[in-house]
Amino acid sequence: MKLPKNINIYFILLLFIVQLNNLKAQCNNDVTPPEASVIDQFILSATSFELEIWAQDFFYDILDNCSPLDKINYSFSETEYVPSLVIPCGLGINKNITVKTYLSDEQGNTNMYEVNFQMVPNETCDPPILNGYVTTPNGQPIPNTTITYQKGLLTINMITNETGHYHLATDDFPIYNLKFSNNNSSSNLPSTLDFVKIQRHLLGIEPFDNDFDLIAADINLDHTITIEDLILLKKIILGVIPNPHTELYFFHESTDFSDPSSLIFSNELQIEMSDFIESQNFIGIRIGEIGN
Repeated sequence: MKLPKNINIYFILLLFIVQLNNLKAQCNNDVTPPEASVIDQFILSATSFELEIWAQDFFYDILDNCSPLDKINYSFSETEYVPSLVIPCGLGINKNITVKTYLSDEQGNTNMYEVNFQMVPNETCDPPILNGYVTTPNGQPIPNTTITYQKGLLTINMITNETGHYHLATDDFPIYNLKFSNNNSSSNLPSTLDFVKIQRHLLGIEPFDNDFDLIAADINLDHTITIEDLILLKKIILGVIPNPHTELYFFHESTDFSDPSSLIFSNELQIEMSDFIESQNFIGIRIGEIGN
């Protein structure tokens, strides 16, 4: 049989068709999300009373197995298409703001990236300010406490300074939902002295004379101090079991500490302000540490 002179062209076309079909089959079964480099840790300047940010502006060097770049979706939400966010000028002044950004391809594969930035407001911005101090029961400042404030899809992190002071400029008056975190205080483990103090309290030799020590001595958080708390504390000190209270528990200063049964040991607090600029102070208690 005589072969056509342009057999090379036929062969190339056939090979191209096979490869194209393989690529289509591969893309139909693609489960690999797009990847990108992220612009992180930068400062944005608000030139008016609000600042609009776009998810697409945070990415560069975007790669995907199948989808072209113009088919990639950029969003601040995983469940719905939110390509941009409007930030009030005073939100998180000079604070670290974290936002989750999502890249999605045509097959629905999604990759999440966290972006961190700061915002510098313009001179005319004058938002309400939530501020105050975080201290121990005896008034000692608790520095390096992270206070997280969630504003929609944005996360603002405040860190108390060496005096325990924090401040937040925002527009959510009068309700604020705050989350506290601090596991870097003087120690993460109670001491033998704490054990002795609880023991002397139980024996009636030297009963606790303040509500804060009664709370700190309640190792199992059952709102009473018994021999069970002492046994549990001994196991923690000896390293038999891990310390379940490495974090401090934070309470608003207006909390009624005289009724331990009413306390909620959660570091997610809702604060209601009664004025536009008001000091809101908080007290941090570490279970197992007596007299701090």
